[in-house]
Amino acid sequence: MPLPRQKTSGRELFQPAMTDTPSIVTSGLPVNWEKQSALRHALLIFIGAVFLHAAGTWILPITDRDEARFAEASREMRQSGDWVVPTLNNKPRYDKPPLIYWTQIATYTVLGENEFAARLPSVWAAALAAVAVYGFGRRMRDARTGLWAAIFFTTSLWVLVTSKTSVADPLMILFFTTSAWSAWELGRPLSGRLAPDARWHWMFAGSLGLAFLAKGPIGWLPLLFPILASLWMRESIPWRRLQLHWALLAALGIVALWGVSALNRTHGDFWSVGMGKHVFQRSVSAMEGHGGSKWTSYLATLPFYFLAVFVTFFPWSTRLIWLARDLWSRRTTLSYDERFLLSGIAVVFAVFTLVRTKLPHYTLPAFPLLCLLLSCAWNGAGKFNIGSRRLAIGMVGFGLCVSLIGFSLAKPSFPSAELFKGCKPWLKPEMEMASATYNEPSLCWNFRSILKSFVEYGEEKSLPAFMSRPGARLCILPTSKVDKTFAAIPDSWQRVRVKGFNLANGKRVDLTALIQESAP
Repeated sequence: MPLPRQKTSGRELFQPAMTDTPSIVTSGLPVNWEKQSALRHALLIFIGAVFLHAAGTWILPITDRDEARFAEASREMRQSGDWVVPTLNNKPRYDKPPLIYWTQIATYTVLGENEFAARLPSVWAAALAAVAVYGFGRRMRDARTGLWAAIFFTTSLWVLVTSKTSVADPLMILFFTTSAWSAWELGRPLSGRLAPDARWHWMFAGSLGLAFLAKGPIGWLPLLFPILASLWMRESIPWRRLQLHWALLAALGIVALWGVSALNRTHGDFWSVGMGKHVFQRSVSAMEGHGGSKWTSYLATLPFYFLAVFVTFFPWSTRLIWLARDLWSRRTTLSYDERFLLSGIAVVFAVFTLVRTKLPHYTLPAFPLLCLLLSCAWNGAGKFNIGSRRLAIGMVGFGLCVSLIGFSLAKPSFPSAELFKGCKPWLKPEMEMASATYNEPSLCWNFRSILKSFVEYGEEKSLPAFMSRPGARLCILPTSKVDKTFAAIPDSWQRVRVKGFNLANGKRVDLTALIQESAP
């Protein structure tokens, strides 16, 4: 980058920055609060978040459908050695860029192909995002602001849920946060300070590139935040300091390291499906029943995220009305920092409000900014008290209870895992498998931990022909369809029946597995 590079240490990333808003020091802080090591705070936040998010991830079976898709696609990528084009059940999967698969491959290599390893990248990403929130808040105001923002983020309900799942969102949120942080560093008023260090340009570009590799173009929204904040302040936009063209070129270079090969090998299908279907089509139509399919229902869903945030951001959403009133009362004197955070939150909520496909986790990228905004306002108003600490401790206790006790109680309700457990004594690597009606990807994830073949999905009428082929075979179908599908079942076949709950569609299922193999 053309800007001169200043000598800095990693510790200085967490030091309070000189801003147009003085640092707020709340009365009653311990004398040695600011003297404590910033890196120690960051380490404690990381360890605490990992402990909270990792709890119970080894107990709950992989759920349908997104978790199973990511977990199985990463296993197939590892087995094939193809790190460019992911597959699911031996068919191309173009839904998401590859960063989540690469991180899961790394954990599989060390820990084996299991639930804990599949979810560990999300655990680490959510914990690192909390550290980034802390560093951002410390630079923006002070250590207390950063610490409480990290606590808000880590203990909010939907972060607790998402951090325990094998999905791409936590990785995207991590790099979304670091790109927003570096954008703030580049765009904030100079106030007599030197030009921003080159490290923020590299952090900005690198975060944009990795955010795209995590979940696509949504990771580039932070490009707008400093521009909107400057326009709101009616100040000239610091184009020279932002150097957005260099950031975009560097980010595109990072993406191109994978994207060029992926587009070439798939003849452009990765772009047409990944961008055309999963970005554009989600924007203009409701996919998989998530959102309004007609214009009247679409208009009715416009307030969805503004209402859902009171659930997804719980318990800190109980402070949002107070926050809105506080910001409104100071609307003419809001600092650049507050306007930057508000601009980011508004962009995320506006984009996903206009998108027709709606899911509660879509607005999670705004949560770090929302936590920082609440922490800044709460610190300034002296609202941190014993009630805040009790609320945070209560959410930690709630998360641990659900993870360790609730997950153990819910475990028998997952039909794919229970079927695999019942069939395991007769499974052999060479056995072939088919399933009718119940076509969830969790079947592939569970059974392919032993079987080499992939799952054949079809209709009940195709199962008799499948089972008549030579060799060891297994088929799965609804219990109510067994007698209708098979005129006679040989005595040598094994039967495994399970009942459970399909989370993907919210329905109870009763399934039977028929195994053409003698008992060991």
